[in-house]
Amino acid sequence: MDTNKLKKMYEKMPEVAKDVLAAPIHRGLVGNKTFLSQMRELEASEVMSEDQLAELQLGKLRDLCAYCYATSPFYKRRFDEAGVCPETVNFDSFATLPLLDKEQVLMNYDEISVPIPGEGSYAAETGGSTGRRLVVMNSDECFYRENAFAMHFYGTLGYDFRRSKLAYFGGDGSTLVTTSPLYRMVRCNTKLLNEGNLEEAVRRIDAFAPDYLRGLTSSVSFFAQLLIQTGVRLRKKPKGVFLQSENVHSYQLRQLEEAFGCPVRISYGSTERTVFGEQVEWDGNTPVYKFNRLYGLTEIVDGHIVGTGFINRRMPLLRYTIDDAVEPRAGGYAIRGHRNVPVVGRNGEHISTASLCDLGESASSLLSFQFVQDEPGRLRMDYIATSELDDTEKDALLRSLGSKFMGNMKCELRRVDALQLTPRGKRTLLIQRLDIEQ
Repeated sequence: MDTNKLKKMYEKMPEVAKDVLAAPIHRGLVGNKTFLSQMRELEASEVMSEDQLAELQLGKLRDLCAYCYATSPFYKRRFDEAGVCPETVNFDSFATLPLLDKEQVLMNYDEISVPIPGEGSYAAETGGSTGRRLVVMNSDECFYRENAFAMHFYGTLGYDFRRSKLAYFGGDGSTLVTTSPLYRMVRCNTKLLNEGNLEEAVRRIDAFAPDYLRGLTSSVSFFAQLLIQTGVRLRKKPKGVFLQSENVHSYQLRQLEEAFGCPVRISYGSTERTVFGEQVEWDGNTPVYKFNRLYGLTEIVDGHIVGTGFINRRMPLLRYTIDDAVEPRAGGYAIRGHRNVPVVGRNGEHISTASLCDLGESASSLLSFQFVQDEPGRLRMDYIATSELDDTEKDALLRSLGSKFMGNMKCELRRVDALQLTPRGKRTLLIQRLDIEQ
């Protein structure tokens, strides 16, 4: 089934209809032939040697390079200029290709994002630490493969992709708790969550009886924090917590242990679909990751991640630089640089900054932007633009921001000549001056 049709079908359904049709909707995902094929390959890889994995990875790399050479003028020029033959490329010769960054993708977008005849696609957007918006086009096939990688990783804690149920923390919209039968999941919107509506949210989650919890680190730990503060607990103890997209601090691990008392696992990925990191162990309170070799080729260049994803041929990115640093650890890598400090709503809600990266067309005229918070419920957006925004543009931008916070944040805009830097000289998406840990 077309990915957009599948997602829109369950998103627009009334809650009663979702309950009745939950099983067939879920089978639309986990019964899909691409999903099952990818899952079988992942399961087979569990018993492969390192040499066998390297051979499989090289084959996928060659297939991808040949595809890019044949379909993308941009990549054809890159291979020709580097003197690299796509069909016979190896890991060493591939590393001679130039690195690719977001600015180059934006400048050569139409030559990199090439439609696949006969296959649908869907868009994902990233702003990243630079505040520059990039629309990443994903093939329908990518949707199923991405979910297979995630659910296979969940299997490290006994998750069954056909039967297990999830509670997700994060979300958008104007409803506190909704069901998502596509993933056998209930969603708790932490943008709306506070002490006043916590018991209602827990009642709805308890009625669904999830086996596992999942979400952004800041969102799940905020839910745990509210449980601890109020003494409320989930009726059914979760078997595990799966965190995504952000690093975890020691105080957050303490909150998760006190509130749930179950194992925690973290996965690492990017909107650009270039890398998938799986936590394999802990080094103290620091998660240690390995990068899945079936998902792509991950290189470490000057201490930073460079990814080449295999699963999205609608917009393949070869040797794409990611603004996250790594540190070698026994058994893998520690990853630094995630956006993991939330903004705080007027009622104490913790809202992940990941939602602030995508402001849609309302931010298209901005060169860059940054958020500053000095008090709960108030947020200032500093932006750089070639000219002052008119009232219509400002109203559109404020509406876009308002949709992220559902009335829980007063936002204001300020045009600046330069954005603020950290003591290390890095420009972050959020300057948070509140004491989040306390």
